[in-house]
Amino acid sequence: MAAKGICILGGGQKPLSVGTDLGETVEAPPAPPPPEPGSSRRQLRLLTFVLALAVALIVVVSAYVVVVTTGPDADRDGLTEQRERQLGTDPADPDTDGDAIPDGVEVDMKRYDLSLTDPPAVDLDLDGNGESDANPLVRDLFMEVDHMEDYRISIVAEALAQKPFRESPAGRIVLHIDQIVGGNAVPSTPCIGLAPAVRDTFFDLKAAHFAPARKGVFHYAILANKVPRNADCADDVLGQALANDDDFVLAFERLRFQGESQIAAVFMHELGHNLGLVGDTYPGVDNECTLPGSPCFDPDLYSNYRSVMNYRFQRGFGASGLGGWVIDYSDGMNGPDGYGHPDYNDWGHLDYEGIRTPD
Repeated sequence: MAAKGICILGGGQKPLSVGTDLGETVEAPPAPPPPEPGSSRRQLRLLTFVLALAVALIVVVSAYVVVVTTGPDADRDGLTEQRERQLGTDPADPDTDGDAIPDGVEVDMKRYDLSLTDPPAVDLDLDGNGESDANPLVRDLFMEVDHMEDYRISIVAEALAQKPFRESPAGRIVLHIDQIVGGNAVPSTPCIGLAPAVRDTFFDLKAAHFAPARKGVFHYAILANKVPRNADCADDVLGQALANDDDFVLAFERLRFQGESQIAAVFMHELGHNLGLVGDTYPGVDNECTLPGSPCFDPDLYSNYRSVMNYRFQRGFGASGLGGWVIDYSDGMNGPDGYGHPDYNDWGHLDYEGIRTPD
């Protein structure tokens, strides 16, 4: 067996061979030719160029990552301009869909409108799938509904209230009614309302049970026992709301026996006040003389105003294809009543800014 190492088989004209443990002889590759003059410098320049190109690519990629995650946010909604382009939102408008909830809040469930450095979380994942239920391209209305006793809005009544928003002639609006994630039981009181003489109790309950991070995103309602018209619980009503605001209360001691359609209609009626539908804007809203049974009832007055904001239609109006009541706001398409009063387009006048009120 040949020894390990390099051995010379013959004179200087024959190639070198390498001995192996197997005793065979393998020709070694010929020596490379000497470098041409200047080739080393060219190789060095090429290597320098490649290294510089690699560094430049790293810088570009790093800058891209920084822009995507911490880049400019001209409208200060919590989303960088790059993310806005990816989502299809408007980088120059903090509220692309116009529902008064900033785009960043709807996407990331953080209160960017209050703090861009350490934004508190707000839970918009009501269905528990780990993602926000809001869409920055579709108007969303979030409702927290707390309750006294064992009162609940049924699934049927919820669906009746959600349907007209979903099919709104002004474009799709998604009504989210939360009776689970935030729907808290609150202490029972004989009567609670929003009239100036009695509203302190309502706001005490809200302060104790409504999460601060939800302020500016959610409307707040309580399913109560009785709702007084003023300070006297003997004179009670089905509900009360603050106009252009985010609070209302429903008298569920009475409403729970009135049927699903009336519960949905009263819910929409009070929410409509929060959304700016008030008598100061259009006299057909909450007009006592449109209420059947009132001393001044006039069957023709605002009969053209087919809306749950009209006392005449506080249970709904007409008959749907399924034989039930139609629960809706008016689209303003009906002609005048017998007195020449025009119809009113509720859908075209909804104002979502009420959730931004301070209380």
